[in-house]
Amino acid sequence: MAILDTGADRLLQRWVEAVNHRDVTAVVALYHPEAQFWGTLAGRLRSRPADFKDYFSRFLSCDRMQVELGDLQLWPQGDGPVLAAGEYRFVWQTGPRTAPVAARARFTMVLGQQDGRWQILQHHSSEWVQDGI
Repeated sequence: MAILDTGADRLLQRWVEAVNHRDVTAVVALYHPEAQFWGTLAGRLRSRPADFKDYFSRFLSCDRMQVELGDLQLWPQGDGPVLAAGEYRFVWQTGPRTAPVAARARFTMVLGQQDGRWQILQHHSSEWVQDGI
């Protein structure tokens, strides 16, 4: 992961830690209240904290859900937000005695400071296309 002299990299790390602890409240708290979010498995755009909570409550309910960041690029926009684009890999189990399942996804995020703290302003995630053009 690219390291910047900003809070953007730390915000992404907090997101990974919150997901890996399956802490829905902590994940949702990282998003600005008016953020826009297209989840990896979402059928619609979410733009309210209650909708983020609903999505992550379902998404993180899988046994042993874990995420790890892969390739990542961060682009500061002057003194404004930081654009992040990359990939992550999710691993989970469908039951206590089942083999782990893994899936890669790609994402873009807009990370910015709002009221003095770093928050996710926009997040889009989609399933990895194995044999894309």
